[in-house]
Formats: sequence, C-alpha cells, structure tokens
Amino acid sequence: MQTVSQKYLIVFVGLPAHGKSFLAKKLCSFFNSLEIPARIFNLGDIRRKVISQNFDSNFFKHDNQEAQNSRELCAQLSLEEATEFLQSAEKAVAFYDGTNTTEERRNWLRGELAKTDFKVVWIEKIIQNDEICLQNVRLSKLNGADYKNFETKDLAFQDFMSRIEEYKKAYVPITDREITEMGDQGFFVIYNLGESVRVVREKPTKDLVWFLLENYLLKIYTKKKKVIFEEPQNECENGSHDLKNGVVRIGDSESLMSVTRMIFESEQIDFVVSGHKNKQLLESFKRAFDYS
Repeated sequence: MQTVSQKYLIVFVGLPAHGKSFLAKKLCSFFNSLEIPARIFNLGDIRRKVISQNFDSNFFKHDNQEAQNSRELCAQLSLEEATEFLQSAEKAVAFYDGTNTTEERRNWLRGELAKTDFKVVWIEKIIQNDEICLQNVRLSKLNGADYKNFETKDLAFQDFMSRIEEYKKAYVPITDREITEMGDQGFFVIYNLGESVRVVREKPTKDLVWFLLENYLLKIYTKKKKVIFEEPQNECENGSHDLKNGVVRIGDSESLMSVTRMIFESEQIDFVVSGHKNKQLLESFKRAFDYS
C-alpha cells in the first residue's frame, strides 16, 4: 500500500448534537494510532477561547448579525489553525469540526481551500430520528462548557434545543450541485449515526488516507464489523492471525497499519484482537474501535 502523499482536511457538516464531534474523536484516535498525525479543530473550542460572553441560544440566532460576525471570525481562526497544522507536517489529517450548515459558509471554505494543495473530504451527519438527537443532547451537551453557569439541567436542555431550532432555520444540506462543484473532493453523508452511509467520489483514488477513511466509515462506524480487545496471554514477537475465526494476535514487531488492513479486507465480521507492545498506540487504536 502506498504511503500518505497528501494532507487531508476533513470538513464536518450538520446540525448540533448530530454526532460530528464524537466521530471526529474516533477518527482522530484511529489515524493517530496508525502514526498518521491527526488533530481536531473544533469551532466551539475556538469560540469559547476568543469570545468573552455567555453562549445561550440567542448567540446562534441566524438574524443576530453581531453574533454572526463573531462566528465567522471563529470559522476563519479555526481554518487558519488547521492550515498551519497541515502545512507543518509531511503527512497529516485535520478535522474541521463545526456545523457548516449554510451554502455561504461552505462556499467560503471551498474558496479558501482552493488556495491550498490539501485534499478535502466532506462528512455530513443527518439524524432523521428525533429520539437519537434528544439522547445525544442529554448525554453529551448539558455538561459542556457552554452550560456550566446554567442553574439547572432542564434550563440547559431547553436552551440547547432552542439552539438546534435556530440552526434549522438556516440549514441547507449539501446539494447535488455542490457535490458536482466540489470536483474530485470526497463526500460522505451518514444517516442516523451509521445506519447507512452514502459515498460520493468523483475520481478514483488509491490514497492511503481515503482507503482508511472509507473503510472505517463503511465497516466500523456502521458496526458491520465488531472488534473486541483482550489482554494477551503471552508475548508474541511476530503475531499470529486466524482470520477465518476472526482472531488477531498483534505481534510486538507488527504494525497496527497491517492489522487494520487485515480487518478491513477480511470477510470475517467479528474480531478479537490482543497484543502490541506500544501501549499508547494500542490505547488510541482501542478508542477508535470502541462503540460499546
């Protein structure tokens, strides 16, 4: 398999509480475990860093021009940081983690990225089941930094749901026209946290990053393959693989990249994986595959 020859910017699109940041963290752990430098650039983190104010739902009103200017500034600063990261590495993957729900924002991004040599992939998250969205809000949003000063969880919940409604007023899903205009940029749309995935790619590519990203989304994120990690019973320098029965003992001298390729290319659905001497890489690898 060829080595990484390009720098990738993965742009997320979708409403709040639709699993964008969760997936970004999984993918970031995945690439880092394979020793491909990866980093997340979250627009919310930038917003909290550079803007000193409370972020209730009024800040996200689509007709609040002052707040809109602030959000555009954060989008620009986050892109600048992602660009600096990619330009400083020979091979890397940056995740531009924001809503990017308007054509205007996406057109601006495309214009800025056209000035670079980055390969760009768009991942749109769409949840059609309201109960999934509500569960995401309750589990991951109410204890976040935006709500640390709210008196009760109920008030925080109501405010976040109001935020989502504000985003819905301006949200335009990526259109077929946009996909055509993207040229050879990759595009995924993921429904209901991996229930189904649509893949659009104008030009065939054999790039390693695309191979890893496409297989991860289609085989791991959709839970078509399940990977369970166990503690090794004894040391194993070269590894042992019983792919027919889905057992992979990672050798201490074996690369996680080769193991990943085995998992992706095997017809086996469930895998039991153990071993590897680099505990830091293995922990990152585990986080990427853990959807329990």
